[in-house]
Amino acid sequence: MAVKKKANTVIQEEAPDPVETAVPEKKDADEAAFFVYLGPNIPGVIQKATIYSGNLETVLTELDMALQKYPRIRNLLISDKTIAEDRVNVITPGTRLYNEYKRMLSDMKK
Repeated sequence: MAVKKKANTVIQEEAPDPVETAVPEKKDADEAAFFVYLGPNIPGVIQKATIYSGNLETVLTELDMALQKYPRIRNLLISDKTIAEDRVNVITPGTRLYNEYKRMLSDMKK
C-alpha cells in the first residue's frame, strides 16, 4: 500500500495490481546463437565446453563426422538459452543430461 502526504493530510492508495509483463517466448534450439558441448573429452573428436556458433542445423553439419561415430554428442549440445541450468544438470545424478554424459562415457569405452 502506498502512502501519499498532501499538506497535512495523508491519502492512502491501494497498491496497483501487479501487471503481467509479456514474457518473450522461449526461442527454439534452432534459433540459438550458439551451442556448447557439455559431454566428456573425446580425443581427436570433440572437447568438453567447445562453443559452436550458429543455429542447430549449422552445428550438426559441422559435427557430422563426429556424430556418425558418437551420435550421443547431439544430446550433449546445449543451446545458449539453457546453458546456466544445463551446466548444473550435467553433474546432477538422475537428470537426463547426467545420464547422457554417463552413457557417452560408456560408449567411449567400446
